[in-house]
Amino acid sequence: MAAKIIIGLLLIALCALSGRALAMKSVFEADAIRRFQEDIVFLKMLTLEKRLPAAQALTELKEPVFKKMSAYMTKDARLSLKDAWRKAAANENIKPDAGKPVEMLFGALECLLREQQSAQYERAHEDLKRLEGEKRNQGIERARLYTSLGAVMGVCVFLFCV
Repeated sequence: MAAKIIIGLLLIALCALSGRALAMKSVFEADAIRRFQEDIVFLKMLTLEKRLPAAQALTELKEPVFKKMSAYMTKDARLSLKDAWRKAAANENIKPDAGKPVEMLFGALECLLREQQSAQYERAHEDLKRLEGEKRNQGIERARLYTSLGAVMGVCVFLFCV
């Protein structure tokens, strides 16, 4: 009897953890968006304060998509920031909702004066910050829900087997 109870508790825990793992996808997406925010702030500093060319500044960022952008721009000097982003993001499997503010930023940077670029960087940063908060809250809510559902499912399976 004790063995059945232990097996039942392990089954419940396993189902609860499985449900939680499924729900953590949104939290991981929020973490990726946070890394984009950090890179955008660093890119702003490199391009506006240190006055590095965009292709060179992109190599200093952490996210692989930005390094690929730099490689594309180095290969083809006529390639715009927005086009390089689209090309690199397509190969990196970037979520559209996370990529849209970055794409808008790169599109705007090409036609704005340096003074106006700072405001555009801030807008992209705020959009990413808002999106990160939404994803993180959604992930936390789903984690609670899916953990509970997993535990209930584990109880049901245990009771069905006993």
